[in-house]
Amino acid sequence: MLQTLKTYYNISELPKISYNQHQKPCFESSNIAFNLTHSQNFIGLIISSQTTTLGIDIEAIIPRRNFLGLLQRTFTTPETQWILQSESHDQSIDIREFSQIKNHPPLNNDEMIRFFLLWSAKEAYLKADGRGLQGLNTLCLNPKRSTMSGDLNKGTLLLTTLSVADTEALNSIALYLPHNLLADLSIQTLAITSHHQAIYRPLSIKWDFQLLESDSLPS
Repeated sequence: MLQTLKTYYNISELPKISYNQHQKPCFESSNIAFNLTHSQNFIGLIISSQTTTLGIDIEAIIPRRNFLGLLQRTFTTPETQWILQSESHDQSIDIREFSQIKNHPPLNNDEMIRFFLLWSAKEAYLKADGRGLQGLNTLCLNPKRSTMSGDLNKGTLLLTTLSVADTEALNSIALYLPHNLLADLSIQTLAITSHHQAIYRPLSIKWDFQLLESDSLPS
């Protein structure tokens, strides 16, 4: 983070970090906001001097315990149907009912990817909200319609997967930022040389999904 502040904001020392009542970190004496995440193979940082409403999440797409229990506790019915989409599923049935969830076979690879895309999306949204799990019950994502609804407004969620170089390992990544900052979004990778020099390189990401809040939709 300090290297990014030096490179893009001409700040030579890391400002003191404090935490709000919901434990979201922030700089005490700076108008620069940030959000951090890490996974097995990635560290992600989103940073801006134009807003405090930022969120980022990266998750390793690997089998976890109790996927089906997490589906029931974490996702809405439309979200669960999207994750488990299949011609064999009856979309008229409320598949959040435990009797149906527990009888579903283990998630296949495509279902697992969709699970983690929405998991990262919810994490990024809630981290941008800054209230932790308090906003979870009001958050609903609809990748089919490219929309979302929750306690925030005028925002955008970007979702995709990233692969690890020379491996088949995948990670889900989600960013939340105000819609009016989307055009200014710049994504860089950071490498540290053997001489401890930092090298930033532009990274082009093809986002699989872009979800807009209803008040961000073009008129």
